[in-house]
Amino acid sequence: MSFIKDLNYYKSILSPGKYSSKNFDVGSALLLYYKLSIIPILLSFLVGLLVAHAYPSATHAFVPLFTMFSIFAGASIAVIASTLIVLWAIVPIGIFINAFIYHMFGKYFLKTFKFKYGKTFAGATFGIFPLLFLYWLLFVPKLSIVVLPIIGVWEFVVLVIAVSSQQKISRLQSFGVLVASELIILMFIFTMFMIGFASLLPAALSSTHGVASGATIGSATSYP
Repeated sequence: MSFIKDLNYYKSILSPGKYSSKNFDVGSALLLYYKLSIIPILLSFLVGLLVAHAYPSATHAFVPLFTMFSIFAGASIAVIASTLIVLWAIVPIGIFINAFIYHMFGKYFLKTFKFKYGKTFAGATFGIFPLLFLYWLLFVPKLSIVVLPIIGVWEFVVLVIAVSSQQKISRLQSFGVLVASELIILMFIFTMFMIGFASLLPAALSSTHGVASGATIGSATSYP
């Protein structure tokens, strides 16, 4: 596929049922993602650099990794490095992980998915296109607060339709698998958090008790 023809797949964020039904596997879906990331990356460089130099303190709160890089390399390098790392490394890794979780639930637990992991990965890739397309807006303070929730809902709608198209199941089935997967993930994260909190609580209480006891003994001691 030529780059110009590949740009048509951006239309999947408005018509996911039409464009996400094409035949994709892991390699072709990932290649499409990297091709489509070029324009958002360039836009992010442009907008991010303008905002970083006009409002340097405001950008820290909204752009992943920006603060860390800006401390050591300045605003310009921070914009470029954070954008490349997020869009070329973190997001693809996230797609792999999310697709694996969706596929495990859809294929082996709920026994709803009909095809291999590559189809689920392709659906998850299409689901990330709204974020990819509008990533540059995250560099704009205040506007990003409004945009993020909209992107989140938009991504999920596209994801449901794309997974439905790739796995050849109904959209209601796709919705059920994805919601169940997300709920299980949230329950797992919450459980891990509670276990970690419970393991740290005795040490924290012991430390607090020791400080309190020391303060009491010290206040009761008199010196000549």
